[in-house]
Amino acid sequence: MVGKLTKDDICTSSIVVALFEEAKWGSKQKALANCIKAKNGQNVRYEQTAWQEIGDLLEPVLIAKSCKRLGITEYDADITEKRSHAFLPLEASLDGIAWCKDHVVKEDKENGIYLPQGQEQITLNGSVVIECKCTRDFPEDMPPPHLGVRQCQSSCEVTGSNFYIICILYNSTDLRTYVFEQDPTFIDALKPLVEDFNRRIIEEDYYDISISEDAYHIYSDADVSEETLVFDTKQIDHVDEYVELKKMAGKYNEMADIAMGRLMMHMGNFSKAQAANYEITWPSRNYKEVKATTKEVPYKAARTIRQKQLTIKDINNG
Repeated sequence: MVGKLTKDDICTSSIVVALFEEAKWGSKQKALANCIKAKNGQNVRYEQTAWQEIGDLLEPVLIAKSCKRLGITEYDADITEKRSHAFLPLEASLDGIAWCKDHVVKEDKENGIYLPQGQEQITLNGSVVIECKCTRDFPEDMPPPHLGVRQCQSSCEVTGSNFYIICILYNSTDLRTYVFEQDPTFIDALKPLVEDFNRRIIEEDYYDISISEDAYHIYSDADVSEETLVFDTKQIDHVDEYVELKKMAGKYNEMADIAMGRLMMHMGNFSKAQAANYEITWPSRNYKEVKATTKEVPYKAARTIRQKQLTIKDINNG
């Protein structure tokens, strides 16, 4: 991949997961704020982190390996042009695309090939969207929405593809290749979200604030005024509410700490306890023996130290 090809002031397939409120990082409010800033001429791009740079470097290699495992010979892992949806304000930058004709893929977990939708085999035809991810998450048989699923579903709508492949490199060595058939009903959920997002960009109509971070993203780089804003009665009520809630939180945290202390006293030397549907554990941490090497590093015997907090799990709610 040659980098981000899509514009910054429009919805893209990588943003869609946030519109569905399934993003692991960021939010639809942050995505909207960035699009509005870009529309107004601000540069919202940032330098890649070191691990993002390595991820981009590995993309063509991983796509090539996945295609080889799948037996796909016709593909492109060096896309240099963005794709635009036929009627929605939606763009996509593809990591790769393949072309197949009656190409049968069977699940083969030994070789890292997964069919997460439950088929025994899938027959690929036409163009196939390819997305590549590198992650430190633990591997799964079904990738979560933020690891390319929503992005690929959206890219399929842009390209008119009926299939997509997600190549995910877990923990540096575990490459898994997931093959999906596009859900024909996905467009029904996608269309209103994208149209509403586009309207909000044009009208600069932000979503309702749900957490303070939403407000931060809107005004994170604002032209700050040194004048004093005088709050009206409604805003004064919000200030009073915030101050009282912070006091209550501190009070309840103190009460919770006292309650935990009582539980610890009752458990004594026991590491586990059962209380109705609650499973309680008092974990310990083991330290190995440390041999003396210098005066600054004295001998320490192996020891076990109990942690300062109990772990309490409601077994009825996972």
